[in-house]
Amino acid sequence: MVHAGCFLHGLWGDSPRLKQKVYADVRAALRRPLRPEPVEVFCFGEENRRFLLAQGIRPIFYLGNEPPPGNLWLAKLLIIQEALRRHRQVVWLDWDCRLLSSLPREFWRTLSSGAPLRSSLRQYRRIQCPWRTEHRRKLPGGAMIYCRSLQVATELVELALANPQWSDEQVIARWWDLNHGEFDLTAWREGGWELDCYLVRGQIWTPRQALFTPR
Repeated sequence: MVHAGCFLHGLWGDSPRLKQKVYADVRAALRRPLRPEPVEVFCFGEENRRFLLAQGIRPIFYLGNEPPPGNLWLAKLLIIQEALRRHRQVVWLDWDCRLLSSLPREFWRTLSSGAPLRSSLRQYRRIQCPWRTEHRRKLPGGAMIYCRSLQVATELVELALANPQWSDEQVIARWWDLNHGEFDLTAWREGGWELDCYLVRGQIWTPRQALFTPR
């Protein structure tokens, strides 16, 4: 069944250091008095599934064994792809993304008025997009991602599989460039690709309405 819109969380990986951080983020998210709804939780790995169950999280969409090795962030794109088989539009949220206030009634309609894939553009200190001649340190952030196109999600997964050295943010940046040419700030902003509800350090534009922020 396809629904109007849904938030997504996910859990994957078996690195003890990574688990310590993400498991703490999960527990902190569950303690917050204000949480986005509806939300679905996806999971790779049996140990991660057992952890989520122990936190009282149900249902859990179990996606089996870990995604291909060497591509830590592929799992996020696979989750977005899978969720879009049931929902018209989804918003991925890292566990440490915090909802600042109640969602406006027009939240999903507002998101759908822009591009089929939306994120908050950020400036990094180091080069992130070596294939570009300009804007090589600018990337769409991966902590909060809006998508309403299964085709786009599938293309992102394919690009990630072909480039396991890239983060999900680099994959999105490269996908945009391949489909729109040399990156242009005006084209990004006026084309509706900017996610105007996420407040984070280093972003190019201050959001019109800050609804989410890390921690």
